[in-house]
Amino acid sequence: MTIGESIRYYRKKLNLTQAQLAERLNVTRQAVSRWESGTGLPDLSMAVPLARALGITTDELLRFGERYREFEERWEQALQTPGDNDPLLLRVAEDALREFHWDKPFLFRAAITAQNIGRKAEDPDIWEEYLGRAAAHAQCLRENDPEDQYRSRRLYRECKKELEELWAQKKEHN
Repeated sequence: MTIGESIRYYRKKLNLTQAQLAERLNVTRQAVSRWESGTGLPDLSMAVPLARALGITTDELLRFGERYREFEERWEQALQTPGDNDPLLLRVAEDALREFHWDKPFLFRAAITAQNIGRKAEDPDIWEEYLGRAAAHAQCLRENDPEDQYRSRRLYRECKKELEELWAQKKEHN
């Protein structure tokens, strides 16, 4: 995938028009069009402002490629898997995070999926393990989601509250 395709992918993911992205960057809509079509490239000095406007890191912008798309496709396939697909979804999200550490969509997916697995678990130790993983992913998301686009603060509070309730129950049983 080219840098132009990456720009288009993230721009569309944010539901921005080329004109809206151009306005954020103080460039023309035609410049954004040239970048996305591959007939031109953004100046290297635009890398940081462009990444910020797209809500990603420069690392994600510059090394975005087929690998990320593979994780997106694996996620979509896992969603289509019949039955309880949460363990598969969590594995895909956590595999993606090994390579794209601060990717907000995969942090969110991992947190929600781990939370779902934890909530379904009948064994308190498994419940605790998965809610702990959910809280850790939510914490990472919270640190990298200043606008709280993913409602990461609420998600983190929910996970922590559930963990505290679990620990209280465990104390009562001991």
